[in-house]
Amino acid sequence: MIMMHPSLYTTRPCWKIASIALACASMFSLLASCGGSEESVMADDDDPSVLSAGLPPLSLPSISDNAPNAKLGRLVVGSFSTTGKDALAKVSELFVQQVPYTDTNALQPGDVLVLDGSSVTPDDLAGSNKLAARAHAAQVPILILGFDDALEEAANKLIPTVNVTGFSSMSLLLPALPGEDVSAASVLLTLPQEDRQVIMTESMLSSISSELLAFHARRESNPKLVAKADPPPGNSDCTSNDPTHCEYVQKRVLGNKKVIDINSDSRKANFNCLSRDWTPYASGGGRHYVGYSNRAHSTYVQAQCPSQQWNFAPVLYLTYRVDDTTGLLADPSRVVYVEMSASLDPRTADKNGDQYAWYQTRHQFDLRPDDSKLVVGDDSSASPPKHGFSWLANAPTTQNGSTTKTDGVTWGLNVSLAFTGGTQGGKGSAYGTGTLGGSVSVTHSTTNTIPDWKILDNTDSVNGVWSFDTQQAMPYAVNGATGADCAAMGNFLFQWSGTHCSALPQHVRTDTIKDLSYNTMTLNGLSAWDLGSDNNKLNSVNLKFTSTSWFDAAGCARLTKQSKGGTLGVDQLDPKYVKSANCASNQSLPPGKGTWYVRAERQTVIPLTLPLTSLEIPKPTSPPA
Repeated sequence: MIMMHPSLYTTRPCWKIASIALACASMFSLLASCGGSEESVMADDDDPSVLSAGLPPLSLPSISDNAPNAKLGRLVVGSFSTTGKDALAKVSELFVQQVPYTDTNALQPGDVLVLDGSSVTPDDLAGSNKLAARAHAAQVPILILGFDDALEEAANKLIPTVNVTGFSSMSLLLPALPGEDVSAASVLLTLPQEDRQVIMTESMLSSISSELLAFHARRESNPKLVAKADPPPGNSDCTSNDPTHCEYVQKRVLGNKKVIDINSDSRKANFNCLSRDWTPYASGGGRHYVGYSNRAHSTYVQAQCPSQQWNFAPVLYLTYRVDDTTGLLADPSRVVYVEMSASLDPRTADKNGDQYAWYQTRHQFDLRPDDSKLVVGDDSSASPPKHGFSWLANAPTTQNGSTTKTDGVTWGLNVSLAFTGGTQGGKGSAYGTGTLGGSVSVTHSTTNTIPDWKILDNTDSVNGVWSFDTQQAMPYAVNGATGADCAAMGNFLFQWSGTHCSALPQHVRTDTIKDLSYNTMTLNGLSAWDLGSDNNKLNSVNLKFTSTSWFDAAGCARLTKQSKGGTLGVDQLDPKYVKSANCASNQSLPPGKGTWYVRAERQTVIPLTLPLTSLEIPKPTSPPA
């Protein structure tokens, strides 16, 4: 088994707690306070035209609904060790019907087989007539609790796709149905974790349920699928001056790999969650009041754990270099095409919504080569000539505030035209002295719906790094600055009370937050690289995918029900001792000391290994005489 190096997978929390009040020099505890002093308040505080009284702080609804559902099918349960039983118990709650596993002959369409990863062997998954292959032949998905590198490598023979290094709490193997292309098959797994715990969270259950419902619906909608392959990912289309040349394109479509965040605020394993804690702040209006804190775990309010999923759909193409001197085909190489989509939701998967919740304001994605064995760069004029990894195309491109935007990209392939009996014809892979070549164009497109958001293309084509950034249109500046800037905020989140950047609690304007900022956002992108003939000896290539998200929260401090005499104990931070969440009800707090704005950053790095051997590099041959 390949052990994961700590540097390969990281979840890096980076808190930026900033005051939006340029005129305010004080910060109490860990709370970012806004505004000036009591003396700076103007008479317009009581002007109803500038008040947003009655507007409660932002409240994000739950996205969890994991009640038992008969449409999920019948759960067939293998034997489990003590380690995985707690996770199995939670999975079992999704299903109405459950039976113990006996053998593969008893499996039937509509079943879901759940297995203990510590009891499954690689041969069970990789063998042509073993457990996994027989289950998939019966159109039965397989859920494995506890999934390590050895099992993933074996599963890649069942569903060829990109690998994610490291131990995952669970993996769901969904087969292609009869007549479907392999691109219809998918592997869903959780982000790797170093502690190798087998856990099951609400968000994981939601993802499992969603994937199974979609699979069963696809299976039931057309149980007698005709033997016709689905089109490859990315809405691709081949064109050429000679239409027959497209018949010579050689490619290998791989399965989908779907990676989900664990989203747990367990005190043993806190993954990417955002605190919703309170801390004593100061005293005002005759009582203590409390504000936001960034402590790792909440004392009374469950942390908000954003739900994030990243999907990768790879395709390998074969292309040839054309010799500059002879004009004939020379070294072949593989083109790697990767389609990425991300489903991002700032809402927690728990059932306890909370005011002052976080909303998403920016996401950045980066996919790059991360392999010391990889030759990078293409230069025919070098001595000797260099034909390594090089960028071909990517999408999306920069777009500002578009509602819906479709990007199309095109790159060229040189295909080999085989000879039969001295004449051109048939699909072949021969090349060498006198071999003819044809040129084709491959086009892919991707669509993003981003109302009130924008996309910035930051791709470094020289080094083959595909990168793009998507941002909420406000309060971010065009250059993508991440700092909390009062001047840039304008009246976006606060109605300033007289002095700029000084706001009363009742002036919090969470109604201005864009819908996409606190709902599920789906982002799509794609990129293509030519690995170059210098990398033909590689059996796989390592890539590194980085997803960075920024979240903001804004609100008002809240008065407690305790008098300000004495010290406010932690037990008095319980919500039952805190005044109404409606900011308008906290008007007795001084301006600039009762409102706050905070930003947090979360980064996830996913190491990817793309196997290349499914598309062989042909050896040169000479055409017949």
